[in-house]
Amino acid sequence: MELNTIRIVQARSWTSACREKAGLFDVSHMLGVVVRGADRVAFMESLCVADIKAIPAGMGGLSVITNADGGIIDDCIITNAGDHLYMVINAGHEDKDIPHMEVGVLPLDTSFPHHFFELG
Repeated sequence: MELNTIRIVQARSWTSACREKAGLFDVSHMLGVVVRGADRVAFMESLCVADIKAIPAGMGGLSVITNADGGIIDDCIITNAGDHLYMVINAGHEDKDIPHMEVGVLPLDTSFPHHFFELG
């Protein structure tokens, strides 16, 4: 019991330090996906569980990419960048996430580190 209490206290101290001073997170394992076009919100809402249209410009949130049965394929971060949506996924899951997203979508460019999708 005491060991769990120590871990909780340490986690709270770490969280407070990051919020009050600075934190560092390695994003080298992440992959950016840019989604453009008039149908970008409808497309992302068909792919994820987030209420994309409710995300204000310049803000983002956590969500999950789902399959046709509602099962979770991967987690993601989605940001409303105004004229496009920016999604961050785990680059280690690129082989399953990107093909799932490409169904019915013509990819414009797949140059590293971003994938670009243009929607009607």
